[in-house]
Amino acid sequence: MQASVIAARDAEIVRLNGVIVGLNKKIAKLEARLNTNSSNSSKPPSTDPPWNKPKEKSNSSGIGKKGAQQGHAGVARELLPAEEVNEVIQCKPCDTCVCGGIMVLDESDPERKQVFEIPHIRPHITEYQIFSGECSCCGAKMRGELPSEAPSGMLGPNVQATIALLTGKYHLSKRDVQELFSDYFGLSICVGTVCNAEQQVSAALETPYKELVAAVKEEAVVAADETGHKIAGKQGWMWLALSSLYAVFFARASRSKKVAQEILGMRFSGILISDRYNGYLWVSRRQLCWAHLIRDLNKLADSGGLAAQFACPVLIYVQKMFSVWHRYRDGEIDRAQLKAEMQPIRIAIENRLEHGQAVPLADVLCKSLWHLKAALWAFIDYEGVEPTNNDAERTVRQYVIWRKTSFGTQGEKGNQFVERILTSVGTCKRQKRGVFDYLSKLMTARLHGLPAPSLLQKTAI
Repeated sequence: MQASVIAARDAEIVRLNGVIVGLNKKIAKLEARLNTNSSNSSKPPSTDPPWNKPKEKSNSSGIGKKGAQQGHAGVARELLPAEEVNEVIQCKPCDTCVCGGIMVLDESDPERKQVFEIPHIRPHITEYQIFSGECSCCGAKMRGELPSEAPSGMLGPNVQATIALLTGKYHLSKRDVQELFSDYFGLSICVGTVCNAEQQVSAALETPYKELVAAVKEEAVVAADETGHKIAGKQGWMWLALSSLYAVFFARASRSKKVAQEILGMRFSGILISDRYNGYLWVSRRQLCWAHLIRDLNKLADSGGLAAQFACPVLIYVQKMFSVWHRYRDGEIDRAQLKAEMQPIRIAIENRLEHGQAVPLADVLCKSLWHLKAALWAFIDYEGVEPTNNDAERTVRQYVIWRKTSFGTQGEKGNQFVERILTSVGTCKRQKRGVFDYLSKLMTARLHGLPAPSLLQKTAI
C-alpha cells in the first residue's frame, strides 16, 4: 500500500513538473512579446505600448524644449519676383501731414508683403456639336467628326492625371475623390468614372513602366524591400526595387526566390542592399541592412544574461561604425580614411560574431551573419552603397499608407494601376521631376496618339 502511494506521488510530481515547464514556456513567450517594440523588432513605432515609450524629460533651464531654440536662425519665405505677381496694390500715405505740410513720397524701396490665395476652381468645359447633313443631289447623309484632340470620354488629360494622383499618391478613396471633385471643382463624377480614369492612366504608363523594369536590372546598386499586399482578399506581396534614379514597384502573389530573380534579373551583377531574407541568397554581391541588425542586437541586449553580454559590446562598436560613416557622408573624411578607421571596428565585430556562435540565444544570429560577413561591409568599398536599407523602407512606406486606406486590389488590373502609379510617383521624386506635370504630358500624348514620355534617365541628379 505504501509503495503504491509513493508511486502515485511520484507520478503526480512528474505531471506537475511538466505543467511547470509548460507554464515557464508561456511566461517566456509573454515576456518576449511584452519586451518587443520598434527598437528590437520590425514593428512600427506606432505599435509600441505606452510603457515602452520614452517620457519627455523636464528641463528647468529651458534648453531642449520644443520649438525653435534660443539663437536659432529664423527662416522666412522669400518674396516672389514682381513678374510672378498677379496683382499689385500700392498702399500710399496721405498727401498731407496732420501739421498741414505736403507729404513727399519715397517710391524707391517700398516694404513688400505678399498674400497667397487659391481661386475658386471650375472646370473648363468644351462642347463639341456634331452636325449631320444630306446631299441635295444624291441624298447621301454625312455626319461631322470630332477633332483629334477631343477625348473619347468626358475627362481631359489633366483631370485623369489628377484622379490618378489623388488615389495613387495622396491615398484618397474613390468616394473621397468623387466628393472632392464636387466640393472643390464643381464637377460631378461617379465612382465608376474614377475607376475608368485610373485604368486610362495605367494603360498609358505601360510602356514607361516596362522600360523601368528593364532598366533597374542594369543598375549598379539596387535596394530591395517587400511588404504584404492583399489580392482579392488573399495574401500577396508588394515588392520594390530602388536605385538612385528609379523606384519600381511589383505586385506579386508570393514572396519567393523566383520573384526576386524576376525583379532583379537572373544575371544581376550589381550590389543589392536588403535585409537577410533567404530569397536573396543567390545574389553574389550584397549589403545587409545594419538597421535590421541593430534591432536584432537590441532584442538580445534586452533579453539579459549571456546574450546581453554578447550584444552590448557589439552595439557600442556599431555606434562607432555609424559615427565614422556619418563623417564620411558629410564630407569630413575621404574614402581612404573611411576604410582605415573602419578596419579595427570590422575586426572587432567579426571577432564577436565568431565567439557569439557559442552563446545561447545569440548563436543563430551569429552563425547567419558569419556566413554572410562579406555582405556587412560593402558600403566601405563601393560608392553609392548605404549601410542601411532605410531609403527603400521609406519609399515602400508610400504603398503601406495606401494599403491602410484600401482593401488591396481585386485583380490584375488593380495590381497594374498600383504598381505603375507608385513607380511613376517614386521615380519622379528621385529624379526631382513634377509627377503631375509628367502625368499630364503622358495623358496628352496618349490623346494625340504620340509615344509616351519616358521616365528613363541616364545620369543621377
